Amino acid sequence: MGRPKHYDTVDQRQQISLSWLRKRGCLKGWYSGSITWTQGMSESSMAVEISIWGDNPYMRLHYATTDRWSGEKTPFDYRIRLIKTHCHFGGYRLWFLCPYCCQKVTTLMDPGKGQYGCRRCLKLSYYSRQRSYHDNLSPLFRLTDLSEKCE
Repeated sequence: MGRPKHYDTVDQRQQISLSWLRKRGCLKGWYSGSITWTQGMSESSMAVEISIWGDNPYMRLHYATTDRWSGEKTPFDYRIRLIKTHCHFGGYRLWFLCPYCCQKVTTLMDPGKGQYGCRRCLKLSYYSRQRSYHDNLSPLFRLTDLSEKCE
């Protein structure tokens, strides 16, 4: 039996989560604006339009990706459906509907190229699942993890 395959991790990707949008007041009816990510010296952004009103809530994403080798830009402009589920004590909870598998998810990930999708469809794993048992026990690794989180 061979060593398990290592997947890209969730930490390496840009994410859009409903909790992040809710904290910034983007889920109160209709919102139009942009989302910006900063990683080191590079910055990327996308235009976002969110509508919660009516029977068909959605989030519209508008962005462009650039191929590293050719420098060719590919524009994207598409909608992601939002699903409302009713809670037991009133109100509702929002979910993204993954464009690939149509599952309810709370976080969408950047695929690098193409449409945003859920962790399972993009075959992303968590960093902690790819470490061996001995790595988790080592105090040196714990210290490096803490210093990475602090940065």
